[in-house]
Amino acid sequence: MNVTDSFSVTDDVNILDTPRFYGSYFSEYNVHNNWFFRMEMQERSHDNLINSKTLIEYPLLIKYRLNNNHSFLLGTKVNVLKINGSIDDVSLFYTFGYQYNITEDFSLEGRVDYNFKKSTTPNIVNPTINSGGDYVLYRVGAKFKF
Repeated sequence: MNVTDSFSVTDDVNILDTPRFYGSYFSEYNVHNNWFFRMEMQERSHDNLINSKTLIEYPLLIKYRLNNNHSFLLGTKVNVLKINGSIDDVSLFYTFGYQYNITEDFSLEGRVDYNFKKSTTPNIVNPTINSGGDYVLYRVGAKFKF
Protein backbone atom coordinates (compact mmCIF):
# COMPACT_ATOMS: atom_id res chain seq x y z
CA MET A 1 0.00 0.00 0.00
CA ASN A 2 1.42 3.36 -1.06
CA VAL A 3 0.80 6.26 1.39
CA THR A 4 1.45 9.96 0.83
CA ASP A 5 1.32 12.42 3.74
CA SER A 6 1.59 16.19 3.70
CA PHE A 7 1.44 18.88 6.37
CA SER A 8 1.65 22.66 6.10
CA VAL A 9 1.26 25.59 8.47
CA THR A 10 1.34 29.29 7.68
CA ASP A 11 0.99 32.40 9.81
CA ASP A 12 -0.36 35.19 7.63
CA VAL A 13 -0.35 38.74 8.97
CA ASN A 14 -2.01 41.47 6.93
CA ILE A 15 -1.38 45.04 8.10
CA LEU A 16 -4.90 46.12 7.10
CA ASP A 17 -6.57 43.18 8.88
CA THR A 18 -6.19 41.08 12.00
CA PRO A 19 -3.78 38.10 12.19
CA ARG A 20 -4.96 34.86 10.60
CA PHE A 21 -3.77 31.26 10.88
CA TYR A 22 -4.07 28.47 8.31
CA GLY A 23 -3.08 24.83 8.78
CA SER A 24 -3.55 21.90 6.39
CA TYR A 25 -2.94 18.13 6.46
CA PHE A 26 -3.78 15.31 4.08
CA SER A 27 -3.11 11.59 3.79
CA GLU A 28 -3.61 9.67 0.56
CA TYR A 29 -3.87 5.88 0.37
CA ASN A 30 -3.57 3.86 -2.83
CA VAL A 31 -6.58 1.53 -2.81
CA HIS A 32 -6.32 -0.19 -6.20
CA ASN A 33 -4.43 0.70 -9.40
CA ASN A 34 -5.46 4.32 -10.11
CA TRP A 35 -7.90 4.68 -7.18
CA PHE A 36 -6.91 6.55 -4.00
CA PHE A 37 -8.61 7.47 -0.72
CA ARG A 38 -7.69 10.91 0.61
CA MET A 39 -8.40 12.30 4.09
CA GLU A 40 -7.78 16.00 4.71
CA MET A 41 -8.08 18.60 7.44
CA GLN A 42 -7.83 22.36 6.95
CA GLU A 43 -8.14 24.97 9.67
CA ARG A 44 -8.52 28.75 9.31
CA SER A 45 -8.60 31.13 12.29
CA HIS A 46 -9.50 34.79 12.47
CA ASP A 47 -9.06 36.63 15.77
CA ASN A 48 -9.83 40.17 16.85
CA LEU A 49 -10.37 42.00 20.15
CA ILE A 50 -14.02 40.92 20.38
CA ASN A 51 -13.98 37.22 19.47
CA SER A 52 -12.23 34.30 17.81
CA LYS A 53 -13.59 32.37 14.83
CA THR A 54 -12.20 29.11 13.47
CA LEU A 55 -13.38 27.09 10.48
CA ILE A 56 -12.26 23.45 10.37
CA GLU A 57 -12.86 21.45 7.18
CA TYR A 58 -12.76 17.62 6.97
CA PRO A 59 -12.89 16.42 3.33
CA LEU A 60 -13.09 12.64 2.69
CA LEU A 61 -12.34 12.07 -0.98
CA ILE A 62 -11.96 9.36 -3.58
CA LYS A 63 -9.33 10.23 -6.21
CA TYR A 64 -9.16 8.64 -9.64
CA ARG A 65 -5.86 9.16 -11.49
CA LEU A 66 -6.32 9.14 -15.28
CA ASN A 67 -2.56 9.29 -15.85
CA ASN A 68 0.49 10.79 -14.12
CA ASN A 69 -0.78 14.36 -14.68
CA HIS A 70 -4.60 14.30 -14.45
CA SER A 71 -6.81 13.21 -11.53
CA PHE A 72 -10.44 13.68 -10.49
CA LEU A 73 -11.68 14.02 -6.90
CA LEU A 74 -15.12 13.20 -5.49
CA GLY A 75 -16.42 13.00 -1.94
CA THR A 76 -17.95 14.77 1.02
CA LYS A 77 -16.74 17.47 3.36
CA VAL A 78 -17.81 18.56 6.84
CA ASN A 79 -17.25 22.20 7.87
CA VAL A 80 -17.23 23.03 11.59
CA LEU A 81 -17.43 26.70 12.60
CA LYS A 82 -16.23 27.48 16.11
CA ILE A 83 -16.80 30.90 17.69
CA ASN A 84 -14.90 31.60 20.91
CA GLY A 85 -14.12 27.88 21.23
CA SER A 86 -17.75 26.66 20.97
CA ILE A 87 -19.22 24.92 17.92
CA ASP A 88 -21.61 27.37 16.26
CA ASP A 89 -22.43 25.67 12.93
CA VAL A 90 -21.83 22.37 11.10
CA SER A 91 -22.30 22.09 7.33
CA LEU A 92 -22.09 19.07 5.02
CA PHE A 93 -20.89 19.42 1.40
CA TYR A 94 -20.53 17.36 -1.77
CA THR A 95 -17.04 17.97 -3.21
CA PHE A 96 -15.89 17.66 -6.83
CA GLY A 97 -12.40 18.49 -8.02
CA TYR A 98 -9.63 18.21 -10.56
CA GLN A 99 -5.89 17.91 -9.91
CA TYR A 100 -3.10 18.58 -12.41
CA ASN A 101 0.41 17.41 -11.46
CA ILE A 102 3.05 19.74 -12.86
CA THR A 103 5.83 17.69 -11.27
CA GLU A 104 5.83 14.75 -8.87
CA ASP A 105 5.95 17.18 -5.91
CA PHE A 106 3.93 20.17 -7.19
CA SER A 107 0.29 20.18 -8.35
CA LEU A 108 -2.57 22.57 -9.07
CA GLU A 109 -6.07 21.78 -7.87
CA GLY A 110 -9.56 23.18 -8.31
CA ARG A 111 -12.68 22.21 -6.34
CA VAL A 112 -16.36 22.98 -6.17
CA ASP A 113 -18.24 22.33 -2.92
CA TYR A 114 -22.06 22.08 -2.92
CA ASN A 115 -23.77 22.50 0.45
CA PHE A 116 -26.39 19.81 1.23
CA LYS A 117 -28.60 22.56 2.66
CA LYS A 118 -28.22 26.28 3.10
CA SER A 119 -26.78 27.10 6.52
CA THR A 120 -28.78 29.26 8.92
CA THR A 121 -25.58 31.06 9.95
CA PRO A 122 -24.81 34.05 7.71
CA ASN A 123 -21.31 34.87 6.47
CA ILE A 124 -20.29 36.49 9.75
CA VAL A 125 -16.59 37.09 9.35
CA ASN A 126 -15.02 37.77 5.98
CA PRO A 127 -14.23 35.76 2.83
CA THR A 128 -11.40 33.91 4.62
CA ILE A 129 -13.75 32.32 7.19
CA ASN A 130 -17.02 31.10 5.72
CA SER A 131 -19.32 28.95 7.81
CA GLY A 132 -20.88 27.31 4.78
CA GLY A 133 -23.64 29.91 4.53
CA ASP A 134 -23.02 29.98 0.77
CA TYR A 135 -24.61 27.18 -1.22
CA VAL A 136 -21.60 26.74 -3.55
CA LEU A 137 -17.92 27.30 -2.67
CA TYR A 138 -15.10 27.41 -5.24
CA ARG A 139 -11.44 26.83 -4.46
CA VAL A 140 -8.29 26.90 -6.57
CA GLY A 141 -4.88 26.20 -5.09
CA ALA A 142 -1.52 24.53 -5.32
CA LYS A 143 0.02 21.67 -3.32
CA PHE A 144 3.67 21.07 -2.66
CA LYS A 145 4.62 17.61 -1.32
CA PHE A 146 7.87 17.07 0.51
